[in-house]
Amino acid sequence: LEDRMAWAELIGPKAPIVSNAVGFGLTLIGPRTYYRPHRHPAVELYVVIAGTALWTADGVTALRPPGSFVLHPENVVHAMQTKDEPLLAVYSWTGDIVSPSVWE
Repeated sequence: LEDRMAWAELIGPKAPIVSNAVGFGLTLIGPRTYYRPHRHPAVELYVVIAGTALWTADGVTALRPPGSFVLHPENVVHAMQTKDEPLLAVYSWTGDIVSPSVWE
């Protein structure tokens, strides 16, 4: 997964604007990439800018095109699968953004 995605965090624990309560940035995920199921205590919100992907949260899967908002409440298991094009999204994390993700 590490060689199939990139991100630029603008606000966060190690970002140019330091915060331990809010994370905000951009993520780019390559085509035909499976971001396997995981969960974390942070509340996560994505806004899809480009690309369409299948997003799964709490066992429900939906196709999310550009303009979609994708919300993952704290500790909800979620995953994502890009199609034939890369996905670009804006993301935010709130709440406990410093505890690590748990991979399912």
